[in-house]
Amino acid sequence: MFTSIFLASYFDEDNNLRDEAIKMGDTYYCEKIQTGFIKKKCFEVVERKLALLEECHKEHGEFSKECNNLAY
Repeated sequence: MFTSIFLASYFDEDNNLRDEAIKMGDTYYCEKIQTGFIKKKCFEVVERKLALLEECHKEHGEFSKECNNLAY
């Protein structure tokens, strides 16, 4: 029981960092993640989000409202 509570809190911290990285679109938070599989997924998702945002900016312009859902 104690082990599962410890792991859950350990993963919570890494998952919170991953969520912040995705929200901000910044791999800075991914670098702080300790758990390998969460860290790897974090980089993949953030890089994909940034690629989609760049593609949207090319199509609609840098400050277009169509890209807001990807920016934040």
